[in-house]
Amino acid sequence: GDLTARLNMAVSRLKGLPPEVAAIAGPEVTLNAHAEMKKDRLTLETVEMKGSQTRLTAHGWVNLEKSVFDVAYRMTLNHSGDGISKPATLPVGDVKSQGKISGKFDDFAAYVDLNSQKLRLKDLEIKGLKAQLKAKGLPLKPSGTINIDASAMDQPLQVNSDFAWNGKTLKIGDGRIKVPGVDLSASLDLTPGTEDFSGRVKGQITSLEVVQALTGVEAKGSGSFQIEAGKTTTTRDGVPLTLRAYFEGLKYMDYGASTLKVSAKVDDIKTMRGQASLTAADMPLGSSHIETLTLEATGALSEAKITLETKGVTQTESDTTSGAPLFLRTKINVKRTDLWQLRLDTLKAGYENLKVNLQKPATLAYGDDG
Repeated sequence: GDLTARLNMAVSRLKGLPPEVAAIAGPEVTLNAHAEMKKDRLTLETVEMKGSQTRLTAHGWVNLEKSVFDVAYRMTLNHSGDGISKPATLPVGDVKSQGKISGKFDDFAAYVDLNSQKLRLKDLEIKGLKAQLKAKGLPLKPSGTINIDASAMDQPLQVNSDFAWNGKTLKIGDGRIKVPGVDLSASLDLTPGTEDFSGRVKGQITSLEVVQALTGVEAKGSGSFQIEAGKTTTTRDGVPLTLRAYFEGLKYMDYGASTLKVSAKVDDIKTMRGQASLTAADMPLGSSHIETLTLEATGALSEAKITLETKGVTQTESDTTSGAPLFLRTKINVKRTDLWQLRLDTLKAGYENLKVNLQKPATLAYGDDG
């Protein structure tokens, strides 16, 4: 007759769990399972894993002959109490999740629902989190959507995106990330094998309070940036890229600038051939203060021309109000053959009582090992 087998298992102190799982579950983990095997069908009547901080239950079936399955789960985690054990990188708080995985072994779909009343990550408190992941074509060619809705610092926190991987290229469509002070949008095609990518990323920043909450370091500033890349209709090889960014009131640790402007136009991101410029104003530098900094570069990684100009003051004595002028003007040619070659065309510099003026161009050459 047909083979029927029943499995009843109870383990009161589950050992040998991966350290991460053991830390999340907490001590005293128990496992109970009831299953039945009939012909080629395994029915999971109940599977329950319980720890002091977590509970996971699952049920469903697997048809081994047809290589199809349908399994649903429910999970609760509570890391909000005192004396909890958990990996330092994980947030503190409560999480409830439920989901379903079903289909063929080599082509299945997943639906995951996740909720949390309160989570804390470093100094960032996230409230009312609702997250949803839908994917099909797993595990080889997944595509689907991810949606996260919550609030942090009394402001909305949202992540929404479509994704699709066809085995070669990852497509991210209508991606949007909104966190306090930062609003990002992206549509990208990434091909890791050929390092090709195309698309656009835009960001609008009104404050860096979220960076401060996550790093514990004072961070201030606002601005915007846009990066665009992708094959154009011209016959030239390579992937062109343009970057434009403007920030003001920047401060991070001891670094800062009242304004920072960056623009770049690259014909091919592999050779980095193109031109770029950076201008900044009001930058503290130790006991010195750089009033303006301008950097311009043209060429490629293998051969470039760089012009750098700075102007500012350096405080020689702490009790004097006026400082000595500080300046640097230089033009450098960088060339890469089997050696790196640096040619200083011009160099004029002044720092405190030191003045430098290069009379004629100087060349430096060195290999990768110095």
